[in-house]
Amino acid sequence: MQELPVQQQGDTVSSLVYEANDRMRDPVYDCVRAISFLQNQVSQLQMQLAIGQGENLCILMQHRDGNENEKNNSHEPELNGEVESKPEL
Repeated sequence: MQELPVQQQGDTVSSLVYEANDRMRDPVYDCVRAISFLQNQVSQLQMQLAIGQGENLCILMQHRDGNENEKNNSHEPELNGEVESKPEL
């Protein structure tokens, strides 16, 4: 403990106390239960992140497609070979 930098000693003591309390509550699994819970939480959050990224990509693609459709619609008379006639003065 004395070999650790002073900044890390408080966190180290907290970690040791946490592990000791877990070992007293559950001598067989002690911290394994907490670690498994946290790993499960990380997996769920990664899945939620992937879903959110997929939804974001769909929205971006729809927005891009909408912009391309607007561009195509504004050039539609030219694409069809039609030219708007201007009234003669």
